Amino acid sequence: MTNAFLTKKIIALHQQGYDQDFRFAGDNLLVWLQTNKYYDLASVTLRLEDQQYDHLSHSFKYLHTIETGSGEKGILLTDGILTLNNQKEYGDCRDTNRHTLYAMS
Repeated sequence: MTNAFLTKKIIALHQQGYDQDFRFAGDNLLVWLQTNKYYDLASVTLRLEDQQYDHLSHSFKYLHTIETGSGEKGILLTDGILTLNNQKEYGDCRDTNRHTLYAMS
């Protein structure tokens, strides 16, 4: 049943103009799947819209909306919350702002 709620939410967002698809590409980058264009996360507006448990994959799915400076609007469906991380990570300089996809388990 939850998969149906997630599908309805995605359809509603499409009707609101969020009709493009994005994927987290790591290293602070998103890729716009329809054009293969990359965006730095610092240049987009990212908002967590919803979370639902996916019974097919037995994991939570997190639905984010994306708005770019050039007007593209779309969705990003992930297995974790995409958030700004100010913690030191392997290979990162201390106190650098990096976006990280946190898997919530």
